[in-house]
Amino acid sequence: MIKIKDRIKRLRRGADYENYYTALDIGTEYIKALVIKREGKNGVVLGASRQRQEFADMQGGVPSDIQGIIDSCDRAMSQAEDMCDTIPGQAVIGIAGELVKGLSTSVTVPRADPNLKINEVELLQTLQLVQKRALREASHSMSLELGVSDVNVKLINSAITSVRIDGFVVNNPIDFQGKQMVITVFNTFAPLTHIGALQTIASELDLELIATVAEPYAMARCAATDEVYDFGGIFIDIGGGTTDIALIRIEGEHVKALKGAVLGDSDELEVGDQVIAIGEPFGLEATVTSGIISAKERTVNPETPYADFLQTDASINPGNSGGPLFNMKGEAVGINTAIIGGANNIGFAVPITLVKQILPQLKEKGRVDRGYLGVLLAPITQDMAEELKASGAPRESVPAETGSAAPLE
Repeated sequence: MIKIKDRIKRLRRGADYENYYTALDIGTEYIKALVIKREGKNGVVLGASRQRQEFADMQGGVPSDIQGIIDSCDRAMSQAEDMCDTIPGQAVIGIAGELVKGLSTSVTVPRADPNLKINEVELLQTLQLVQKRALREASHSMSLELGVSDVNVKLINSAITSVRIDGFVVNNPIDFQGKQMVITVFNTFAPLTHIGALQTIASELDLELIATVAEPYAMARCAATDEVYDFGGIFIDIGGGTTDIALIRIEGEHVKALKGAVLGDSDELEVGDQVIAIGEPFGLEATVTSGIISAKERTVNPETPYADFLQTDASINPGNSGGPLFNMKGEAVGINTAIIGGANNIGFAVPITLVKQILPQLKEKGRVDRGYLGVLLAPITQDMAEELKASGAPRESVPAETGSAAPLE
């Protein structure tokens, strides 16, 4: 096991121990680290960094080389800690990937005495019943997917999403009376092997792991406002990999009143065409910003192989980032997704043509499958050419390694 050498002794239990922690997002491509200080119910980010993963360290969001991940986490954490001269001893680690499963499970519980008020003990017993049923469903689902019998899974998050007493919806069932309680709980599970890997990573980094958070669950809960719940929205964070697209299913009695946007053809756009972005930047409702297509086929991050962004000078800010980019026909031609910090009106949108390509896969399989060539290219020197018995001038590049690292575009 590697030793974390040049690290200052972490904060140990004391007055400040509970107020500082590290948040780690261990992704397939990048590890992101935040140093956070707790101030009441809020958290203040003191330091932030990210470190690119080695290609073989993660597969589909699941750790495949624990020691390689530990090394990358250490570098990312060190950069974030250097920004604020603080080294927390606690950590919250985000867990994601294809094997994180979210299940919505309902149970109907007849009550022996409808005149008795529901108390916390009864509610807890009902919640445990739901979780046991969901655990069996998750284990069965993962066993079928992995082709392994009796996969051990662990509960990560659990939240009550709906309670009905004798057919009436209640927000808090405590102290209500009734003959029958129907409770629906959203539970998130992951394989025990996956959880154990994160626990090992935290231990090797000399961190106390205080929580693992299912990132699809956290994202959906953050995005779901009271208005969304009133409309009956169900968020399914099944993503599109580095294309930054999620598919959402909306259900409820109000769905018929919703009207969808017409999807246009982003391939027909020309540089200079006028576009508008609609959203709620910084909470300012029904804001429309206009601009032009400044460039096409932009790569925001050179290390991301799937990037093919539209560049626009239509103002994009928090609130309309993630919203539609329309052409002058009222057709959605892009999804606003990124800006360059510090620049004036340099924004980027995912072309709607790319969205159309991946939506069928998201709907049918819940993920995007891409072709892989299985090789990486690297420059070749004269010494390497001689070693490979190459004749003449050195070739520009040769396969550096094999595996599942190089996508076919």
